[in-house]
Amino acid sequence: MFSSTLVALSNSLGLACLPLSVLALSDDILSTQALFNVPAFGANQGESTQTWNYPPSREAPHNLVFNAIDSVLNSWASKLYRNGHAFFPATIPRGTVLYHGKDAHAQPTGPEWLAFDPEHSYMFSTFSSRSWLLTYEVNDALKMGMFDGSSAAKMDGGSMDLQDMLIWGWTIEENLGSRENERIEQLCQWGEELGLDGFIRLEVSYEIMLCDFTKKLRVVSQSKLTPSNIADVVPQPVPPTFESTSLAENISEGRLPPPGWIGSFRSLPSVITEALLAGQWHTPESRVKVDMSRYVTFLNPKFTSVTTYRKENPSRLGFRIGNATAEEISTFKSDVVTALQAAPDAASGIDWRSISRVIVERFSDRLERLNHTLSRVDDGSINASTAASSVRSQLQVMLMPYLLTHAVPSNDSSASPDADIAWAKPIHDMCSITLIPRLGDDALESEVFLRESIHGVTKEICRVVTLLWTSAYDIEFQPVSVIESRVSRWGRQVRELMTWLGWASWVRCRPACSDDSFCYLPTWSASPDAELASMEPKCMRWDHS
Repeated sequence: MFSSTLVALSNSLGLACLPLSVLALSDDILSTQALFNVPAFGANQGESTQTWNYPPSREAPHNLVFNAIDSVLNSWASKLYRNGHAFFPATIPRGTVLYHGKDAHAQPTGPEWLAFDPEHSYMFSTFSSRSWLLTYEVNDALKMGMFDGSSAAKMDGGSMDLQDMLIWGWTIEENLGSRENERIEQLCQWGEELGLDGFIRLEVSYEIMLCDFTKKLRVVSQSKLTPSNIADVVPQPVPPTFESTSLAENISEGRLPPPGWIGSFRSLPSVITEALLAGQWHTPESRVKVDMSRYVTFLNPKFTSVTTYRKENPSRLGFRIGNATAEEISTFKSDVVTALQAAPDAASGIDWRSISRVIVERFSDRLERLNHTLSRVDDGSINASTAASSVRSQLQVMLMPYLLTHAVPSNDSSASPDADIAWAKPIHDMCSITLIPRLGDDALESEVFLRESIHGVTKEICRVVTLLWTSAYDIEFQPVSVIESRVSRWGRQVRELMTWLGWASWVRCRPACSDDSFCYLPTWSASPDAELASMEPKCMRWDHS
């Protein structure tokens, strides 16, 4: 949807080059998953007294699936991990207002693009010779398919793998933008067989690929708008005189200021920046209703070639599904058909994204505080004894609902609390299962997979936190040498957990941006390639300078 013009303009956005960082572990969070030497996927982990403290299998995609669910319709998180791997059925409700920007007054009929905010659509009208903005209202709910990640980022590396594999059976590595018209036509042909009205992807903000503008939409307005900076739009030289016979034509085409206009127009960096900001207003995008229960993903272990690739290439930014076999692509498409054709009452009614949100909201800040406390020992801000006391208190806060009166070490045991840890299993089990809903025997396969993945994340969070508690339980009675050793180990454990989770809530501008700036995550195609490679957030000035 972006034209190549935007790429050339990226350097004029005025990014403030501040010395920013995400976390002490930011590079790990962005690039790798924590790998463990553990039993194979499917082993009975976390159930017996002997195995509840085992870390997750390398093959288990629990953390990635959890992030996919929690990141749905969240532009910040979806830009962070731009290579998607999933299809979600979705609807756009009746009454939703949508926008289409173009360079002519004629309304589209066949496949074309829509935006949720006029700032997004305005880019595509103001960069051409005429600036028209068409506003629509949804008359009847639109049945959509949604691709996760930054699936409209037309760059190599895998961001468009899923949609291209579904329609062509292979991926494209170069000039992805040149085939957008072909892509939307092919997607609409495939979607028509499934009863879909179109597709949703993430660009600077979420966009709609609508297959037929003559159905389910009502035209609200058809407006000719003032363009952005004329000097950047008008071919040079500008007509030398306003008495030129072409004046009326130029004005009607939006090439020159309308009659009576005085002063300057907005700059092109302003147009792009405001589109980026509009994409960050809605977190999540509330004008789309996603059916999580019918989630279809290449992260399912049955897609063995993708699982193998993920094991061999642990980089999250580099993870892609482009090596899926023809048979696996066919299976995925069949799973999409099954998901879309399932009876409306087949789903459990569980709000899976709400569950993932509760888990993130419950543990995100607390894990970050733990990491901060322990990192202060590394930089010499506090000593190990002070940190240990604080960590012990923080762990009691995190585990408060699960610190059962009988879950304490036995007085008869001669072993230390962190050597004989069977006493802590009830804490771990209650912590890991409390937020996980039950499913009936007739549950959808996709919901069983979702539950397993979310439970896999809570088990790992609670495993690490409970192990920290077994080690911190008697820390107040230990000599300094033991305290220092344990605190050092705690720091590694917390960092490994946060790296494995990789939550977008930990990725932000540090230090915080000043009042004249806002935090911005590199976005195709408003960012240089170097920034897209690192994905480190930066501060951008409000005045676009």
